[in-house]
Amino acid sequence: MKHVVECMRALCPISDETVEKLESLVVKCNYPKRYQLIKENMFCKYAYFIEKGMTRSFWLVDGEEITTSFSCEGGIVFSMDELYYNT
Repeated sequence: MKHVVECMRALCPISDETVEKLESLVVKCNYPKRYQLIKENMFCKYAYFIEKGMTRSFWLVDGEEITTSFSCEGGIVFSMDELYYNT
């Protein structure tokens, strides 16, 4: 979580109190390479802070994976569909 907080603080000031609150809410998870965080037709209510490694986001169109973005260490990844359609 330290690297993620450093990346956040590089963008804007964040108080120690805010960091403590965030850390109390975060559940650390480890996933193997090529693990698919969000499966097709799956509801995902979580955001993932990337502490180590990278993620690739993609749409599945007619059985073909169309890459939409990459996220790296210090980044955040989440389902855009949930943000727009299930608020």
